[in-house]
Amino acid sequence: MIIKNVLGTHLVSGHLINYITKAFDDDHAHSLYKDSFVRKILEKIILPDDFDKDLVEYYIKRSVRNGSWRMLRPESRALLLVVRFWRGLLKSVVLKNVLRKIFIEIELLTLRGKALFYGILLLLKKSINIIYDYMKDPEKILIIGLSYLNNPPLYRVYG
Repeated sequence: MIIKNVLGTHLVSGHLINYITKAFDDDHAHSLYKDSFVRKILEKIILPDDFDKDLVEYYIKRSVRNGSWRMLRPESRALLLVVRFWRGLLKSVVLKNVLRKIFIEIELLTLRGKALFYGILLLLKKSINIIYDYMKDPEKILIIGLSYLNNPPLYRVYG
């Protein structure tokens, strides 16, 4: 059975499961890999494929509202302000990737972003096959993440 993974390539399901479980065996050595993998899944859930001026303005307003604007790097803030005045769709692949990373940074500083992040981590801990079912309905991931964040810190496993 062929499964399309988050990175866009096709892998046989057994190989994909072995690949992910091997990557998640050692918690300390692969924590950066886990973080980048979860961010990729989060990008697929939250961000649209096409970027335009309205989306950039939305994230600028959102970051100012929730106070994450001052936590962004100065280069990121400058890039958002410049792209805000761009007309039409963004066609550059490199610019889209940079903006995706900035948008994910803004999302992770909100409660919704944190809840989705921890919900994906908890689902990955259970099984990789579950995450593909839950990606169709991100509200369930949000509920899992919110219930995790509402636990007392003593009961949190991923801290």
